[in-house]
Amino acid sequence: MKAKRNLIQIFLLVALLLALPAVAQAQFTFTTNDNALTITGYTGAGGALIIPSSTNGYPVISMGEDAFYNAGLTSLTIPSGGIIRSFSTGSAQCNCPCP
Repeated sequence: MKAKRNLIQIFLLVALLLALPAVAQAQFTFTTNDNALTITGYTGAGGALIIPSSTNGYPVISMGEDAFYNAGLTSLTIPSGGIIRSFSTGSAQCNCPCP
């Protein structure tokens, strides 16, 4: 009986983890230079986006030209602990209608 209950609990935990929203995993494209990252694109869902201070064990130090172009972002937040050294002029451009 106890083994069956444990199996059910494990099944429910796995089902819950699979059902978590994808927003927890942003999809960035980036280049690596001198053990640091430049974000060159974003393919995740639009809306609010928080730039990580590091990913894959490397610090994020810059955002490339048009990195978030047409990504459907409503806001872009850079964490206070981040070390962003450069932010290209076109990094956060959007392709939206002007009023």
